[in-house]
Amino acid sequence: MRSASLAVMLLVFFGGIDIYAQQDPIFNKYMFNPLVINPAYAGSRETISTVFIHRSQWVGFKGAPTTQTLSIHAPLAQKKMGIGVGVIRDQLGPSLNYGIHLSGAYRIRMSHGKLSMGLRGVLYNYAFDWAKIEYKDLNQKPIKSSYWLPSFDVGFRYHNKKMYAGLSFSHLNQPTINNSIQGIDSINNPAEIVPHVNITSGYAFALSNRCVFKPSFLVNYSVNHQFAADVNASVLLNNALWLGLSYRTSKIIVAMVQYDMNDKLSLGYSYDLTLSKLINQNSGSHEIFFRYEFEAKKSKQLSPRYF
Repeated sequence: MRSASLAVMLLVFFGGIDIYAQQDPIFNKYMFNPLVINPAYAGSRETISTVFIHRSQWVGFKGAPTTQTLSIHAPLAQKKMGIGVGVIRDQLGPSLNYGIHLSGAYRIRMSHGKLSMGLRGVLYNYAFDWAKIEYKDLNQKPIKSSYWLPSFDVGFRYHNKKMYAGLSFSHLNQPTINNSIQGIDSINNPAEIVPHVNITSGYAFALSNRCVFKPSFLVNYSVNHQFAADVNASVLLNNALWLGLSYRTSKIIVAMVQYDMNDKLSLGYSYDLTLSKLINQNSGSHEIFFRYEFEAKKSKQLSPRYF
């Protein structure tokens, strides 16, 4: 192969190594776009909400991941239901993957908040560019370079004006890629996209009329006993400027900023730096966040929105 980095990436996608971050792309600003984690969030912003995120991971590392996602969700049926659609593009070395998802949620109004239950169907396309790989043995020829896989998720979420808590289960059908390559016995077994459990929660403490403190966390656990967690602390200043810091158990520190220009438009940026040995191989990761919300008729959308 052309580099050790490509070798590692092939092992990831062919099942030799199972890494959570490469099965489901991680976004720093998950607390501002929960739909990527939990389908029960669909429609919860009480208006038509559009979010775009671009992420460049491990800048300077050959074959490093780049990810883009676009999602739109809105309430339906007198805001008792919600619907969301989206697309994700994820490139990693010789692999270019797409996902198209459709989410639906049903909400129950409770005395102090709302409980949502959501379902999501995702259609993934995994494509591999074998021209980027050099083989020592010319008999090592790929049998197939593109795969279509369905996946199904379910989620639950409770929220009110000051807090939220969510639980979601992804890849329940455990889709597999039959990635057999001639002459490479070690990777002839199917690569599995294993089910994951995600737990999220956050709370907004109003310290003053101009300052809100919002801690939050994300915990992920997979059926193959892999664990990952992200803890964030953010402050909202003057109901417009968000500043935050996160720590991830994979030894990553994240700094983020977001500015709510008005009730419709929000722009954000985050930078994360690894504390592991990879720090000598890359200059960190960058993430750009864009949200625009269309004004719905008779909308009772809260301003500002903390979640």
